[in-house]
Amino acid sequence: MNQIQPRLKAVLELLDGLKVKNIKKYLDIGCGDGYFTYLISLKLGASEVYGVDINKERLTLAGEKGIKCFLVDLNTERLPLPNNSVDVVTSLEVIEHLINPDYMLQEVHRVLKPTGYLIITTPNLASYINRGLLLFGFQPTYLEVSTEFEVPRLLGHKNLSKPSGHLRLYTLNALKFLLKMHHFEIVRVKGSTSTYSIPKPVRFMDKIIGSLSPSLARIIIIVAKKRNF
Repeated sequence: MNQIQPRLKAVLELLDGLKVKNIKKYLDIGCGDGYFTYLISLKLGASEVYGVDINKERLTLAGEKGIKCFLVDLNTERLPLPNNSVDVVTSLEVIEHLINPDYMLQEVHRVLKPTGYLIITTPNLASYINRGLLLFGFQPTYLEVSTEFEVPRLLGHKNLSKPSGHLRLYTLNALKFLLKMHHFEIVRVKGSTSTYSIPKPVRFMDKIIGSLSPSLARIIIIVAKKRNF
């Protein structure tokens, strides 16, 4: 079984604080193979679990976990759910990949119930790591300049991994502004480290800084509530 990533643990902790239980419909935007979707649905006690993604192969894996899956291009296509029908929507590390994040947020607002929640996570352009990298003239993490090559961030280091397709990066203030413009009310903000592949001392530093100041965290997590017009 996959190891629960720190950002997912942070999302599950936020859900505990919201006391959202035994809901009817839960939708995961960019569900991938459905692993995160499944764990969150258990926490929510959701009776109906939906997932959308642009990758057919990963949707097949999600469907095997009992998730009702739909192939959707979030930049241009409507979510296959009625207005005001979903209790909770999650979007975990998706918005930074979109050409048209505004359309996705409009669609999320449309399908959420008047009291529904959106939980969104994304890399932080203004993380303490990125501020330090910029200070010394290095490319910030998660900010990609090529579709073929990752820019090395250490002298003499060759990074042979492929870019993951990040098109937009947000600071905490920028993401809060965008959500407010799309008629969401900010409920909670949390910072997180990203993955366990980061050395333990750095993860420890991430945890301290993220808890003290989410605006400096490596990953931004926002819980927002649908605000009706």
